[in-house]
Amino acid sequence: MSGSGLAVSVTAASSYVRGVVARNRGSMAVRMSDAYDVVVIGSGTGGYSCALRAAQLGKRVAIVERDERLGGTCLLRGCIPTKALLQSAAVMDTVNRSEEWGIKASGEPDWTQVQAFETKIVDKLVSGLTGLVKARRIDVIRGSAALLRDGKVDVEGRGLDAQDVVIATGSKPRLLPGLEISSRVITSDEALWYPEIPTSAVIIGAGAIGLEMASAFSDLGAEVTVIGQEPEILPALDADVAAYVRAGLEARGVRFERGASVTAVEVAPHRARLVEQAVAGMPVEVVCADGREVGSHESLPEGGFDRVLVDAPCTGLGSLRRRPESRWRRQPSDLPPLTRLQRELLAAAIRAVRPGGVVGYVTCSPHPVETRVTVSETIRRMRSTVELLDARAVLPADLPDLGDGPTVQLWPHRHGTDAMFLALLRVESEI
Repeated sequence: MSGSGLAVSVTAASSYVRGVVARNRGSMAVRMSDAYDVVVIGSGTGGYSCALRAAQLGKRVAIVERDERLGGTCLLRGCIPTKALLQSAAVMDTVNRSEEWGIKASGEPDWTQVQAFETKIVDKLVSGLTGLVKARRIDVIRGSAALLRDGKVDVEGRGLDAQDVVIATGSKPRLLPGLEISSRVITSDEALWYPEIPTSAVIIGAGAIGLEMASAFSDLGAEVTVIGQEPEILPALDADVAAYVRAGLEARGVRFERGASVTAVEVAPHRARLVEQAVAGMPVEVVCADGREVGSHESLPEGGFDRVLVDAPCTGLGSLRRRPESRWRRQPSDLPPLTRLQRELLAAAIRAVRPGGVVGYVTCSPHPVETRVTVSETIRRMRSTVELLDARAVLPADLPDLGDGPTVQLWPHRHGTDAMFLALLRVESEI
């Protein structure tokens, strides 16, 4: 790290400084107090450790932090509260297995108190860290920092001069493209303070953080499935260690879907290229093929998938609220060949999933022939045993007027969306 040369000029220019202070005392006083040997951006584990050591060596140090409290990800929403949660979960697991040690015991988690325990541990450590930083005479400057030239740091309009700057901004959870945080889609940050213990959870990622959450929620009573792209969990660790961890979690009811990937099928070459651009960098194989080629195309084997989503072509009746004059070009005579295509695509999807797999059929139309009739007729003609699942269960709980099930028809005037239809089918077995 290079110095800015500021420190060598302060003493030599003392008489000049006194003159400037006399004319503009307040402004210059702020500038003098904002000259540091080291400015650390971020107060997480790396940041505060560096700041404390620099202060111990006699440096004048400032920490810039935009959170209300010191500690960063590890202390506030990472390692520390997670370990507190795991301790509560371990106690629950011990109670559940107490008969293995000849003890009869029973209990249930009190989620409010579990979170109170997390908060207690975090508050205690934050208080200790804050006191230590204060004792070392480290200045804490609140706000977001921007690194400028020559060792200068801007904190929301306040300028800091530093001989050395340490960037310790840490990390945050990464969302998959197209997803946003909601009541049903969360990261490890939100999981720690979720309003209730979920009845079920799908965790994407089989690294340390994902498995910690899987362990905790499973011990607290949730049905947990972990999905990972790699063929084995904890890919950065020794294979024997990973196998031991996996066996322990599976014994406690955690399910694993390893080597998970997605195959996107698009019949039009130009649209397939658009899909490739949209999923670049993700574990997605884009296949330019007819979706009805299941069993005859090498990338579309029968029984080769756990889940299949059919985004069926339709008349477009469900999207007429958006520019109907340009969208509606159909004739009544178009319906028979279109519904035949819809049934063939749905039948191909049913053949593509393994026993126990699920098919989702969606189309942008409220027309019964394209929706309920297509689904019922396809099921009737299949050699496999197919069960209709209640699609209402996968939609937000506060979504009104979803009907009697098991399929769902959305409406613009009720749900503020296109008239989308959804059916979920589980393939049980082949007759």
